[in-house]
Amino acid sequence: MLDRAGDLQPRAVTPPRRRTEPRRVHVHSETGRLRSVIIGYPDTWVMADPINKKHRIYHGDHPDRPTRERLIPELARFRATLESFDIEVIQPESVEGVPDQLTPRDIGFVVGDTFVVASMATTCRREEWHGIRSVLDTIPDTDLIRAPASVVIEGGDVILDRDMLYIGYGERTTLSGAEFLRERFGDRYEVVLVPLDDHDHKDVLHLDCAFVPVGERHALIYPPGLKEIPDVIRDRYEWIEIDDDEQHHLETNVLSIAPDRVITRHTAYRVNERLRDVGIETIEIPFDYTPRCGGSFRCASLPLRREG
Repeated sequence: MLDRAGDLQPRAVTPPRRRTEPRRVHVHSETGRLRSVIIGYPDTWVMADPINKKHRIYHGDHPDRPTRERLIPELARFRATLESFDIEVIQPESVEGVPDQLTPRDIGFVVGDTFVVASMATTCRREEWHGIRSVLDTIPDTDLIRAPASVVIEGGDVILDRDMLYIGYGERTTLSGAEFLRERFGDRYEVVLVPLDDHDHKDVLHLDCAFVPVGERHALIYPPGLKEIPDVIRDRYEWIEIDDDEQHHLETNVLSIAPDRVITRHTAYRVNERLRDVGIETIEIPFDYTPRCGGSFRCASLPLRREG
């Protein structure tokens, strides 16, 4: 059941049921059929001091600013859509002192059969991982690692696509953070470091704001957001290029729930048409206010298990 738009009372999030067996995480591609995912929690959201460009645009008395009464039904609709495809959906528990728990992708990510707890760049997000602690407690220690405090890694900069592990570095993930992941996973994946460009009009907070694989061989890509485009991205994918306005609205930031199916914004008219042209079904839903906080569908989701 969707939450009523006017109900601002934070609802109690039901923690994942304590499992009698360990939770096995498993993600080997960006597009494998999604089976289990954590999504953002909006019920205690407040607009704190801006920490990204989207926050700065919509901070204060902007008429289209995000509010809890706008975010709560938006995330509820996202949840209901995922559950309609038989996907297990988990939401974080609220964490005191953390104003924004909408984008769990950044606080952790799965590479193969390993969950990585990220090391956040901004102070206000460094305790956010406690919201998924009840999930982490069910993952065996052998399948769980924590990024060291000496590096910065955020999950929006990490894209795993079968044998390739792309790691963006720039405004958030540092080069040392990217190198940490290369050292940790380089024996199992070909690791490609991708430098991001966030100058002038560009708004590339993470790699998934400029590059996201879709389908079997395509990718949504915003070339000006990458300082250098690795040869493998040129050779491996057929590009669906995103223009400045589309990137501003985070239209790269879709969530694949199967190789031939993505969840995308209902207003991404041209991009959705191009996706359909290459045989990818688009599940189009309203999602206007979460992107104004800095992340769209991919940012607002943390896959725990995909098929394949």
